[in-house]
Amino acid sequence: MADRGEMAPRRGCRRRRRLPLWPPVSRILWRLYQRPPVAHLPGRKRKRKSDGEAAREGCGGMAPRRGLPAPPLEDDDLLAEILLRLPPRPSSLPRAAAVCRLWRLLVSDPSFHRRFRAHHREPPLLGLLQAPHYHISFTPAMDLPDRIPTARFSLRIPDAVSSYILGCRHGRVLLMNPKWLHFLVWVPMTGDQHRVALPPGFDGKEHKHLQNGAIACAAGDQGHMHGACHSSPFQVVFLGRSPERVFACAYSSETEAWGNLISLLWPPSTFHVSTNYPNTMVGNSIYWLLHGHIVSIIQFDLDRQSLAVIEAPPDAFEFEDFYDGICDLRITPADGAELGFLVFSRTSAQLWKRNTNSVGVSEWVLGNTIELKELNDAFSRWHPKLLGLDEDDNMMFLWTSDEDVFAVHIESGKFRKLPEKMIHRRPCYPLKSFYTAAVTREYLLNVI
Repeated sequence: MADRGEMAPRRGCRRRRRLPLWPPVSRILWRLYQRPPVAHLPGRKRKRKSDGEAAREGCGGMAPRRGLPAPPLEDDDLLAEILLRLPPRPSSLPRAAAVCRLWRLLVSDPSFHRRFRAHHREPPLLGLLQAPHYHISFTPAMDLPDRIPTARFSLRIPDAVSSYILGCRHGRVLLMNPKWLHFLVWVPMTGDQHRVALPPGFDGKEHKHLQNGAIACAAGDQGHMHGACHSSPFQVVFLGRSPERVFACAYSSETEAWGNLISLLWPPSTFHVSTNYPNTMVGNSIYWLLHGHIVSIIQFDLDRQSLAVIEAPPDAFEFEDFYDGICDLRITPADGAELGFLVFSRTSAQLWKRNTNSVGVSEWVLGNTIELKELNDAFSRWHPKLLGLDEDDNMMFLWTSDEDVFAVHIESGKFRKLPEKMIHRRPCYPLKSFYTAAVTREYLLNVI
């Protein structure tokens, strides 16, 4: 006879160990562990899970035991710190969102976006904007999978074919149209548009005309990071002229009004401010290039609301070379917050800096010279054309006859070729922003 609690094995069968009948706790726990989930009865309302329970279910279905530390990738705070260190490329957050529900919930949170921008500080260069033949075009600047489709930043307004760009800064584009009596502020990341009427009296009837303009973020909160200024206040700077004087004033989106109109006499032997030479922001001032029989710089100080004219470096270039297109000129930052003047020729680029000497007088000094021999070897036939600048990273964009575009660092001379060709040889404006359009909560609700 077999002892109580055991059964005699069948003849020819392998003896198998059985759980003891008493106490039955181990058997009950074993059955409960192997038991499949209980289906909800029809008509019974299912209890809604919290976000934390649903998130843990999406990453494996098992929550950590009570009293034990959570695994690293299930700790929300630690996981968020890891995801913050992803590179700020357009594909980083969408790829992280595709891992599981927990990751999607984290990277789609607006507070995570703010921390992500604050951690990286500098937004990436998404591409270059142009207005060839009076329509807006976009050329991507990144390789796959970070390349933004060209059609993503097309301007969806009826009069876009007659518009031209006056500036692109802090994620906003300033547009003008000969048919309009207003500026158009366009946010490519969101598609938002704001119309700003021209200052009174500049409709062309009193021989006062729009000459140029500029756009800038007006957020004054401490620690603000440019690159996602879509909801922040902005300023539009108007630059106009009459036969004798030049005018300037600033519009504030917070007050929805123009400031006081400031004017001064036209510098002698200068004619106009061409839209072929984009404005530059250094510190809190906007600069334009004035040219005619001589070359000058006009400055509008946003803090002081004042206008000033600065002479170009007298020994930096020959005016005949500039007039004949042998050399090109641009205003650029130097050493961060100093005013710089770039002279670009076929074989080299010289950066001049405006410094203040020991007696308080500002003067131009030659900073550094970049020889373009190595870069010229990459060009096929003709010498390159300077199309634009990135004032934040001190980059210049050169166009070649093969429709290739090279991004060249002004101080180091390092360069790289952009992946997309650019058909038109027109001024270009860098579009820099954190691209989080694909990881918003509204978008991810359709895929979670």
